[in-house]
Amino acid sequence: MKNIFSLFLVVFPGLAQAQQLKCEYGFMGSPMGSVAMTLDETGRPGEYATVSLFFSPARQMPVTIEVPAAGELLRLILSKDDPSNEVHLTVFEDYKSKLVNPAAPVGKELQGACTLL
Repeated sequence: MKNIFSLFLVVFPGLAQAQQLKCEYGFMGSPMGSVAMTLDETGRPGEYATVSLFFSPARQMPVTIEVPAAGELLRLILSKDDPSNEVHLTVFEDYKSKLVNPAAPVGKELQGACTLL
């Protein structure tokens, strides 16, 4: 997928533009949260993501980019400098996603799916 996007940038450089990535998470059919962020022309996330978890109001969280493993498009840590609010976000090549809250006593991991808007 990265190769196709890179080829697109080479062939149509004037058409490349920032896009919005939105990921939705749920548990047993109930919505549990969302993460939205802007990706630049190269697919790199912006400095902040908008996060809403467990029916709390949406808030801005700083984004720290990590090196993705094989099969991953993005590996991010949101609010890395605040361990009580730190959240790990992984987006896989098939646009499925995993959100992990290391500080949560239960329900540490949510599965979801992402869409480019």
